[in-house]
Formats: sequence, structure tokens, C-alpha cells
Amino acid sequence: MFKLSIIIPTHNRFTILKRCLEALENQEFPKHDYEVIVVDDGSSDDTQEHGKSLLSSFRFKGQYFRQEAGGPGRARNKGIQEARGDIILMIGDDIFAAPNFLIQHWNAQKLSSLENHLVIGKVEWDPSLNITPFMSYLENGIQFSFHTLNNDTVDYRHCYTANLSIKNSFLKEKQIFFSKELPFAAYEDIEWGYRLMQAGALFRYVPEALGFHHHPVTFESYKKRMVLAGRAYAHLQRLHPDLAKALSSKPKNAMTFFKHAFKGKTREFILNRPRFHKTLKTIGIGKSEEKWVKSILGYYQELGYRQQMHE
Repeated sequence: MFKLSIIIPTHNRFTILKRCLEALENQEFPKHDYEVIVVDDGSSDDTQEHGKSLLSSFRFKGQYFRQEAGGPGRARNKGIQEARGDIILMIGDDIFAAPNFLIQHWNAQKLSSLENHLVIGKVEWDPSLNITPFMSYLENGIQFSFHTLNNDTVDYRHCYTANLSIKNSFLKEKQIFFSKELPFAAYEDIEWGYRLMQAGALFRYVPEALGFHHHPVTFESYKKRMVLAGRAYAHLQRLHPDLAKALSSKPKNAMTFFKHAFKGKTREFILNRPRFHKTLKTIGIGKSEEKWVKSILGYYQELGYRQQMHE
């Protein structure tokens, strides 16, 4: 019925979701050829009251569904089940698509006669944001690794549901959905990509399919996210021990953990105090700031992992 079905899970981001949908309205793609499926994952803001009417205000076909909060993976599963397009395209509710975004995904999928191609598009920070040094660090392997990607390097580890497309027929034939065992917005997409790869999916990177990420984050907010990532990693380790071992996050024994904790907390103390930080930069240690940030975030991920393992 449609060429494309765009699936967007959302939770308490009504204002940003509206801008996300506006970007989809302004696509260089026929409106009758795509649908947008918004799955509200238990929002308590205006999304619950106005989500359906918001979707109906656009020229494309919109569908709104609501479920009890269960995480983005479960929300995407609902979207997959309801999708009527040849191609399923997943984005985040904070992704603003470039005007040729849908064209790029459609062309990339249609250039291949294979049913098993999964296309990864590129995500950059929305240029309207104040992009801090910390946010730049996140693009260098902490959250995304687009700077390292080409069609020889992209695989399930880069299965970023902020911007990807896959043929509906392949998903429906293989019946591969997101795991209900991973309730957080962490590792659920990699685990899904891992099973897709095992089912024969081939990953392609198409940087021309560009989405702008409108999600300002701070060091403090991202530490909380890393605790959740650690908890998710514990679930992943139980589901797929081999996959968990292959990823960069590795659990530490108690002694190593406490050594890492001391190092991470000491570095965090220094980075949070401008006078100490300035002195370190003067003597040259400041050049390692990005490495320090990764170390600190690694500590918080390990903290979350240990919390989950002891529950």
C-alpha cells in the first residue's frame, strides 16, 4: 500500500516529536507513498492527549498507537506489526530528517534486488544546538561511530535505530522482533541487529540519508544513561554471552572495579573543578580530556552492571 513506513517510538517529547514530524512533512517524496507510525510508550505529557490529532494535521498518512511504558524496543515491535509499507524506516522522535532523507533510503533499498539489505543512514547533531565538547566526544565512539564507517566496516554493532531501513518482507518472513528482555534504550538495537545478521541480513552505510539529532545532553545526564546501559548489558550477557563478550563493555571483578571506580571518580572530580582543570591543561594533561570522559562514563556503566547483577 505504501512504499515506506516510518516507525517512531516516543516518550514524553511532544514538542520535539512535532518538529520531527514537520521534517517528515517537508520531504521531497510523494506524500501518498509513505506513512508515519508513532508509538507512544506510556507518555505522561501532551503526547497522550494530542498525539493522534497532531498526526492527522499532516498530509502524509499517520497512525498513532499508545501502549504502557515498556521501552523503545516494544514500541518498535508494535510499529513493525502495523507497518504496511514495502520498506520499514526507523528513526528516533528527536531526529529531524533532511529534505531528501526518504529518497535516499528508498533509492538505497531499491538499488538492491536482495531482500536482506539493512541500510544505516548518518546522524549528526542538529546544527541549531549549542554543541559542546562533550557532545562532540559522543560522536567519536561513545554513542555513535559514523566517523569509522564504510560498507566494509558497518555491521550489527552499528545498528542505530535512530536512522535505518529494512525491507518489510524480510522482517515478516524471519519474524525477528526486538527482545522484550531489554527494556531500556540501550543494547536493544544491537541485539536486534545481531539476530538479523544471523538470519542473513547485510548491512550498508548510506551517509547521504542524513538525519539531524536534536537531543542536547550534558555530562550529568549522560552518566545516568550509562548506568542504564550497564543494567542493559547485564540482561544482554544473560541472553547472548558470546555477543556480550564480543562488545567493548566487559564486566570487571571486584578488585578491578574498585580500582576503576577510584580512577573514574578522581578524574570526574578534576574535570568538574575549573581551576584544577585549567592547571592540568597548562601542563599538558588536558589533551587527554576525551579519554578521561570515556573512562568516567565506563565507570558508571560498570556501576549499573553491578547494580543489576546484585538485584
